[in-house]
Amino acid sequence: MFLMCAGYAQAQDIIVTKEGDRLEVYNLEISASAIFYQKSKDADAEIQRIPKKDVLLVKMADGTKIDLTVSDGTTQAGSAPALQRDPVTAIAMSPIAKVKKGETALTARTPDGKELNYQIISDVEKTLAVAKGKYKEEEYVIPDFVDYDGVKYKVTEIAKKAFYNATSIKRVSYPSTLKKIDEYAFAYTSLVSIILPDGLEEIEKYAYWGCNADNKRNPTEEIYIPLSVTKMGKYCFMSCGSNLSPGAKSMATFTSMPSYITEDNSDYYGIDDSAVRDYRSRK
Repeated sequence: MFLMCAGYAQAQDIIVTKEGDRLEVYNLEISASAIFYQKSKDADAEIQRIPKKDVLLVKMADGTKIDLTVSDGTTQAGSAPALQRDPVTAIAMSPIAKVKKGETALTARTPDGKELNYQIISDVEKTLAVAKGKYKEEEYVIPDFVDYDGVKYKVTEIAKKAFYNATSIKRVSYPSTLKKIDEYAFAYTSLVSIILPDGLEEIEKYAYWGCNADNKRNPTEEIYIPLSVTKMGKYCFMSCGSNLSPGAKSMATFTSMPSYITEDNSDYYGIDDSAVRDYRSRK
């Protein structure tokens, strides 16, 4: 998972490089191997990227300091991000409707004021899936839990086509409770990076198909697939990333990848064999 900077498009953060340069930035995010930021408050400003290995320190707008080096002076490149978010609970804004399985049952609002729709997976186990909606924000924090009238439901899935063709979306923070991402869930979005949570188990077919709808201005630079993922569907990362092969396979930088993905079978997942080769060479 990656760190989402509170107060999007308002707070100013500071990056101190190992060369001693001081960068004053906005909308900062830290992923497994890179830092993404913008140089102005303008939400349309170009997104910049700097490798974590070149950064000494990050000072957040709230005064928090993040040391990106370990004791031997090297950066934790390729490892999970140093910081993970605290669990988030959304508050239900509508009653739980009596609907057929797979239909939207309620809407809930996260602490940042944004609303998402949900389907009930199990009334007994109190589990939910994020459902389809008209999502137009650039950033969404998917909560770990939804509180409905004092009863806490766990968010464990992202439903089929939940964010399909939501081209404005650039950043998603996933819950630690997430187990499954269904078909076409994020197809044709504009995600800057895809940092999936440890504990995720399934990514269904076409889940991130065409996830570079705004590729010229906001390319998908990094993809982090946790080792906990045991099932991946056909073409789940097809046409996804800042760099595609002639056959539209993803050549993005992968900073985590399960061992069963190999150069021989990567085409099935929509990943170019060169991306697998590059990832294995950096391990």
